[in-house]
Amino acid sequence: MIRPAARRPADSPDDDLRSGGGFFFRPGETDRPPGDMMAAMAENLFPVLDETLSNELGEVRAQVENTLAEAHPLIRDGLKDLVRGGGKLLRPLLVLLGCRLGECDGNQSRALAAGVELLHLASLVHDDVIDEATVRRGMPTLNHLFDARRAVIAGDYILSRCFILAGPYYRSEDYEELSGVIRDLTDSEIAQDAEPGRFDIGEEEYLDRIRGKTAALFRYAALLGARAGGAERDAREAFGRFAENMGLAFQIDDDILDVTGRGGMGKPVGADLTAGIPTLPLILALREEPGARRKLESYRRRSALRSYLKLIRRTGARDASRRRADDFRERARADLESLDNDLIRREGRNILDILARRVRSPEEAS
Repeated sequence: MIRPAARRPADSPDDDLRSGGGFFFRPGETDRPPGDMMAAMAENLFPVLDETLSNELGEVRAQVENTLAEAHPLIRDGLKDLVRGGGKLLRPLLVLLGCRLGECDGNQSRALAAGVELLHLASLVHDDVIDEATVRRGMPTLNHLFDARRAVIAGDYILSRCFILAGPYYRSEDYEELSGVIRDLTDSEIAQDAEPGRFDIGEEEYLDRIRGKTAALFRYAALLGARAGGAERDAREAFGRFAENMGLAFQIDDDILDVTGRGGMGKPVGADLTAGIPTLPLILALREEPGARRKLESYRRRSALRSYLKLIRRTGARDASRRRADDFRERARADLESLDNDLIRREGRNILDILARRVRSPEEAS
C-alpha cells in the first residue's frame, strides 16, 4: 500500500530518498498510487486543449493502448500499466499541432502521433533498465516488474510497433531525421553512462546532452506533424525551434523536480544524483562552490544527498536553474508568436504556462 508522506519542507535534507511527488514508497511496495493521483498526472494538459484537439489526443492514447494490448501475455499487463501511468502525451500533441500548420488526414496524424509516443515509451523502458530504476510516474517500472532481460524485450516490442503503426506514413526525410534523433539519444546516454558521478561538467556539455536525450524528440515530433500537414518551410522551422526550446526547458524543470520532489513525478527525491547523473542545479552549485565536489564522491549514500540539497539551497542554484528554463521558454514563445495560426499560438502558450507551473511553489502557482 502507498500512503501519503508526512509533510516536510520541500528541500529538507532529511527527505527520504524514496519520497517523491507527495507520496512515500516503502521498500518492496509496488501498488499503484491512488486513482486521484493517476488522474491528475493524466489530465495535466487536457483542460486547456480545444475540444477537437482533446478528442483527437484521446484517440491517440486509445490507439497506443490498443496497439500494446496485442502484445504477448508475457509482457502485456506490464505494458498496460506503462500506458496507464499517466503520461502527458506532450510529444503526440506536438505532432497534432504541427499537422494544423497545414492540412493533414486524421488517420495519418493520429498514427504519426501514436508512433511518436511509442518511440518515447520504448526509450523510457530502456532508460529504466540502464538506470536500474524501480519507479517511474509513481508506478513500478518494467525493469522492476520483470527483469532487465524481459524489460529490454518489451522495449524492443514497443519500438517495433512504432514503425508498424507510423511507418506507412513516413517520408524519406522523416526516416532520415529519426535516425538522427536515435543517434543523438544514444550518444547522450553513452556520454552519461561513461562517467557516472562526474558532476562538474560544463553547462554547454550539459545542454548538448539534454538536447540529445530530450529536446531532439520534441523537435522531431513537431517537424513530423508540420511536414505531414504540408507547412511552409519557415513556419515548419519556427515550430521545430519552439518545440526544441520547450524540450530544453522541460528537462531543466525535471532536474529542479529532482531536488524538490514536487510535480507528481513519482520519482524518489535525488534519484538522478544517486544514479550519478549531473543535473543543472548541481552543475551550477558546484560552479559556485567547486570544493564541495569531494563531499559528493560517494554519491549513492544518503549523506551525499543531504550535502547535495544543502549545497543547492545555499548557492541558490535551484532559482538559477529556473531562470535558465524560463529563458528557453521565452525563446520558445518568440518562435510560437511568429506563427500565423491562432489555434497553435493559443495552445502553445497554454502548454508553456502549464509546464512552467510544475516547478512553482504552491504560493506562486495560486
